[in-house]
Amino acid sequence: SAGFKDPYSREEQANFAKCDSMCSGPEHTAAAGNAAQPSYCTLPLFHPPMDPNNAQVGLGYVSNDGHLFSCRNPVIMQQAFHVCETIVTQLLLLIISRSGSMASGDRRPLPNTPASDRIVRRSNNRFGAVLSSLYSFWSARATAIGGQQAARRDSYSVILFDSSVTNAFVNDFVSSPDQLLDAVLRYDADGGTNFTAAVQQSQSVMEQHWSTE
Repeated sequence: SAGFKDPYSREEQANFAKCDSMCSGPEHTAAAGNAAQPSYCTLPLFHPPMDPNNAQVGLGYVSNDGHLFSCRNPVIMQQAFHVCETIVTQLLLLIISRSGSMASGDRRPLPNTPASDRIVRRSNNRFGAVLSSLYSFWSARATAIGGQQAARRDSYSVILFDSSVTNAFVNDFVSSPDQLLDAVLRYDADGGTNFTAAVQQSQSVMEQHWSTE
């Protein structure tokens, strides 16, 4: 025997064996002088993604990228934006670079999601990684309002830019996450980077579709 004794307690060793992914809910962050109270995934380190559509998790939730948390789903908690019983329209404008640098393969789309294969076939690179995150966001929002009778009040606009600017879609209230993804998958990463044109176009879109609701 080498006589080695692990300095950590069994409880600490068990914590080290767990996944270190954290819930993004704002209630876990430090606020008003109080210490942060992070909520970690309860699955083992390097676990395969859990299917959020088929998981039975009780009071917790499964994130879109397959992590299991014992706290409340922050998307569900933030699904209702009410002011005097009125649902507020959210203008969500996303400006995304598709310049040549976005074709780099150092970042890739999230694996093992419903859209992974479709994204990888078109953009297995940085641009695809961004589209993967977008699809997860749109899917989470769709799930959050799925039980409501009212139509989606989020207005989605996506502006893509390289040397020039392209509106992938503007002021969209009706498309599903898959339809939104199809609209941006038509584009590839190539060309230069014209930040000025992108900012000017975003200003134009906001001015045209701004809502006072």
